[in-house]
Amino acid sequence: MQAPRPGTVEDGYIFVGGDPGQEANWRPVQKVSSQDASAIADMRGAATRSQNFATMADQFMDLNRQTGTGPARSFGLGELLPSKTSANLQAMQAIASRAAPSMRVPGSGATSDKDMALYMASFPKVTNWGGSNAEVTKGLKQDASKTAARAAWAEKWTQTTGSLTGADAAFETWWAGRSAGGQKKAPPIAPPPGGKAGGGVISYDQNGNRIR
Repeated sequence: MQAPRPGTVEDGYIFVGGDPGQEANWRPVQKVSSQDASAIADMRGAATRSQNFATMADQFMDLNRQTGTGPARSFGLGELLPSKTSANLQAMQAIASRAAPSMRVPGSGATSDKDMALYMASFPKVTNWGGSNAEVTKGLKQDASKTAARAAWAEKWTQTTGSLTGADAAFETWWAGRSAGGQKKAPPIAPPPGGKAGGGVISYDQNGNRIR
């Protein structure tokens, strides 16, 4: 039987860590304000856009591994290049041109030239050496991972505490430890006092389902 992970929600209760058989470690899922719910929705949207951005960088790198890039490419793609090389360079350019607009927040209006320039600057380029593009892509994938983890953390935090207050600081502390090679899994989320009404012990069947 596999024990539930911290943050698991069952029947309106969230597991905060420790012994899952102890009712004190299951807390009622808290109601979230419309403001915090909107903020979490924004985090989810940012996570999706960040993941798409990183995926496009990966697609760029798939082509970059086949076709070299570098400063010389600034002189143009060139009609005298082998057809596959030219096609790959054009495909990389096309991916890069789609990447920045994909980061626009829906309903936010046109993306400013400044924002577009920032997004373009953070994406692989045909005028960069392949090694540089690989490092850029690695960074984008790490950013996407962190953005997704932040959104998931915020959702579980509000389910446990009822508010986003303190969530970001706690997440940054955990992420810093994880990045340093320490914590690999999310630790128990600190809940407000008070466990499941009635106290006592929770039992599980052979399939890992909590017995009511």
